[in-house]
Amino acid sequence: MTARCDDRVTRTLPATVADSTASGDDVLVCCPSVADEESSACVDLSTLGPPERTNVVAVTTTDAPLEWRAIWDRHVERAPARMAVVSVETDTRSPQSGVEPVRNERVTQARFGRVETVSSPTDLTELGLRITEVLSEWRDDANDRRTVLCFHSLTALLQSVPVERLFKFVHVLANLPLTEDVTAHYHLDPTVHDEVTVRTLAELFDVVYERGETWEVSR
Repeated sequence: MTARCDDRVTRTLPATVADSTASGDDVLVCCPSVADEESSACVDLSTLGPPERTNVVAVTTTDAPLEWRAIWDRHVERAPARMAVVSVETDTRSPQSGVEPVRNERVTQARFGRVETVSSPTDLTELGLRITEVLSEWRDDANDRRTVLCFHSLTALLQSVPVERLFKFVHVLANLPLTEDVTAHYHLDPTVHDEVTVRTLAELFDVVYERGETWEVSR
């Protein structure tokens, strides 16, 4: 059942987002990638609890690690307890993003507790391994901290892998024992995919937030 959110919501998810999203949920954020609301929604879903009691792992495909961290810093005054990034090299990155891992390696390492790089967006096995390595390292924090996974974005990966393969990847990742308590959100730009693709991927998720005139929430 789809519920339309209050019309006063313009830049962030509904005020009830914390109630709508439970620990361990997998969330799909359907929003144009050029919209300001996308980054606001990302931060909302990454800060369902106090940042200092939250571990955040970001999988970045369109933004370089430092660009993703800049979005966090613009919206959140405090750093999370732990932050890691898994950076996937894709053709969707801007030229300045492409040279960032070399030029700013020391800066990047200082801004994140851990940085992993996947050289090809088609290597989903390597991507899954890097994500699970980070989560395994944080396993001992499970009783004291909430772990959040931000995946930005499925749209970028769909330029390199077929939807059937990506569907299987997300399904396997979401159902690992290691991720059962991880609150994960995945970004998808519905304006560049056909309706069948969007619907197919949406089947994987516990909650779907879709940006129209307002945010629509289905669970």
